[in-house]
Amino acid sequence: MTDPADTSYRIKRIEFCGRENVPIFCQNNNGPCPLLAILNVLSLRNQLDIPPNTTSLSTTRLMSMVAEKLLDTGSAASASAGGAARPGGVAASEWEANLRANIADCLEVLNKLATGVDVNIRFDHPLSLEPTREVAVFDLLGITLCHGWLVDPQDRTAASVLSKLSYNEAVELAVCHAPSSPAAAPATAGGVAAQGLPPAPDLAPLQQQSQQQPTGAPSQAGVETADLLGLGDEGTGSAGAAAAPSTSAPAAEAEAGAGAGPAAGGPDAGQLPPAAVAPSESLSRRAAAGALAHEWLMEHASQLTVYGLAALGDALQEHALAVFFRNNHFNALFKGAGGRLFLLVTDTGYLGESRVVWERLDGGDGDTQLCGPDFAPYVAPPPAPPSQGPRDHPALAALPPGALDGLSEADAAAIAEAAGALPPAAHHYSARGDETPPDAHAAHQADADLALAIQLQQEEEEAEERRQQAQRAQQQQAATASPQQQQQQQGRGGQQQ
Repeated sequence: MTDPADTSYRIKRIEFCGRENVPIFCQNNNGPCPLLAILNVLSLRNQLDIPPNTTSLSTTRLMSMVAEKLLDTGSAASASAGGAARPGGVAASEWEANLRANIADCLEVLNKLATGVDVNIRFDHPLSLEPTREVAVFDLLGITLCHGWLVDPQDRTAASVLSKLSYNEAVELAVCHAPSSPAAAPATAGGVAAQGLPPAPDLAPLQQQSQQQPTGAPSQAGVETADLLGLGDEGTGSAGAAAAPSTSAPAAEAEAGAGAGPAAGGPDAGQLPPAAVAPSESLSRRAAAGALAHEWLMEHASQLTVYGLAALGDALQEHALAVFFRNNHFNALFKGAGGRLFLLVTDTGYLGESRVVWERLDGGDGDTQLCGPDFAPYVAPPPAPPSQGPRDHPALAALPPGALDGLSEADAAAIAEAAGALPPAAHHYSARGDETPPDAHAAHQADADLALAIQLQQEEEEAEERRQQAQRAQQQQAATASPQQQQQQQGRGGQQQ
């Protein structure tokens, strides 16, 4: 098995925004798309120094280039900080220490860029993702990581459940409370694997615990999910506000506002007062929310919605470069003139095709348009005409049908070559219309000479064929003659002598 660190990735040279020979890295089969997407954005920004004669680079070299950029970013930020305090009243020394710690964390997970990173998107904004050390690599390099898997606010029912959830939370909700059919697993519907969005956790023990709970005592996991979604009765001081803090949803707590904590003297966070919610009603509402989350994930399994595409275009500035995440794949993205979005084509199948550089991102149905370096639609060249033999020479097109029958390919090629060397026939006449151009007489004479040469060649071949047939007939007759006839013929020959 080949070591990923020893894998090399081909370099394609393209034109981009007036610059020629801009290097981009092409994608191998299941290659490290997070690493390549980052480097392609840096290259399109003209932030990489790659010699013009370089045709490929190894994974190790690519990761070292990212590490160098991270260290350069830290050095530049430290130099610009000076002794001034940073925003929020943080001292420059403390800010620089935090920066160094973040860079160290990013360097530790740098090897994951070559195998796949964990990205937990949220459904409320194209730039909303759960902060992780892997995502911090994009942040420190100044690269926007975005997606288009958003819930439409106009779909109030789905938005009320999913707008404040991350993918992990939505999967947990769907697995816990949606129908438990194996075919209904949202993780397979969304096409999510370990390389990209994390798969749904194993919640079978929680489901068994929920089934073992008596009707009047919902499980703690169900209570936390209800609190997170705000599905409890409002005004109770617990379920009506975002209460239970969850380690898998830190952003959900921040969006809940200052009133998220429990009221003074109230119950602890994550617990409902005895009379807060009717158990049967709470369970039914959670089941409905789980079914809705499951249905929405199945319906938008392409991980791109119409609303998400429009919101992505609004979130990016014109001529902005970013990394687009979808279906466990990372692509360099560019917002061109008129707000159109384009994905960089990095498939090795187009390595030698300089006229295929971009792909229009205009829908989730897979029916996209390839574009050239100028972002104009790519038009495939017409197929090459079939190869022509000497008999297809234009100079022989005027001959009558069957004129070349019986001729060998060599003879036909010689005649075509001779005909091609002759002056072309004249097709235009004088303006008066009653005069024949001099070239027309020469062309007519050339056609006559060519026809005569072909006729003589055919007559000679026919005569030769007749002679050969007569000779074969004589030989056959001599071979079939009886011995007596041969003696008589020999005797006659002796008498004549």
